[in-house]
Amino acid sequence: MLLNGHEVDFSYVGAEDASRLSDASKAIASRLIEVEEAQKDGWGNTVATTIDCYREYLRTATGIDVLENCGDIETAEDAYFGFLAEVARQKAEYMERRAERIRHYTDLKGLI
Repeated sequence: MLLNGHEVDFSYVGAEDASRLSDASKAIASRLIEVEEAQKDGWGNTVATTIDCYREYLRTATGIDVLENCGDIETAEDAYFGFLAEVARQKAEYMERRAERIRHYTDLKGLI
């Protein structure tokens, strides 16, 4: 997938990628609290904190700093939500393949 001009090789079903995704997902909850706190200090601080939050999430999840030197919240959001959309797409494909395997093996059970 392409995130902010960086080619990222990520697989939802890969063990290493799944582990990084899990770590990033756990860490972002506390970072989102920081974004809420930053709102008290004005829009500029909110933007900077939000970009940093997305940057850390994507760096942890992908192993690549796709938002290095990013100073634009729309660019950061595009990369973040683009990544989430790709993960959702991969997950849906995996779940469909898994369901198909289950149906296939369930059908075979009657032949044994």
